[in-house]
Amino acid sequence: MAVLLAFGGFALWQDAAVSRGAFASADLLQYKPADKNTAAPTLAELQALNPDVCGWLTIDGTHIDYPLVQGATNMDYINRDVYGEFSLSGAVFLDSRSKADFSDGYSIVYAHHMENGAMFGDVSKFVQADYFAAHPSGSLILPDAAYEIELFVCLRQTPTTRRFTLWSATPPTLPPCLTAVQARLCSSGRWMWARRTG
Repeated sequence: MAVLLAFGGFALWQDAAVSRGAFASADLLQYKPADKNTAAPTLAELQALNPDVCGWLTIDGTHIDYPLVQGATNMDYINRDVYGEFSLSGAVFLDSRSKADFSDGYSIVYAHHMENGAMFGDVSKFVQADYFAAHPSGSLILPDAAYEIELFVCLRQTPTTRRFTLWSATPPTLPPCLTAVQARLCSSGRWMWARRTG
């Protein structure tokens, strides 16, 4: 009985630690660029700690406010934080096939969906039309550029659905991309699409 109680206590402590660790800490937020309209030297400081850091993503009014990392594979940051240390909540990371300067036709950013709203936990709130409308913007800050981003569509993709691919070769210009997205749109969804506006 004592072993079960001890294990139960440890499991609760571990769950709380993972949940707390998923939010950006004050130590990490010190590296957040202060002005989203200019590239920030604080990103360079974070890159000095981990050269895989490639930017900072913020969706205004949500918990999505994290540095971006990019590993050699998409498994590198599943269970490692932005400092490269083991963490069950992982990090927010750019697909390893994408260009770190976001110059591709599209870029994919991943993070765990945490039930407490951390990481990409707020993404599920975008299924509500009023929430989506109240959070239409954000910023993407790179080491040498800063962009305003506009959230313009929400798309549902379930874990059991076949892999979703908009195109197989060269990414198209925006109109064909939007046509492909529109074919799969529903009134609510889990995946956000954003475009740079500046």
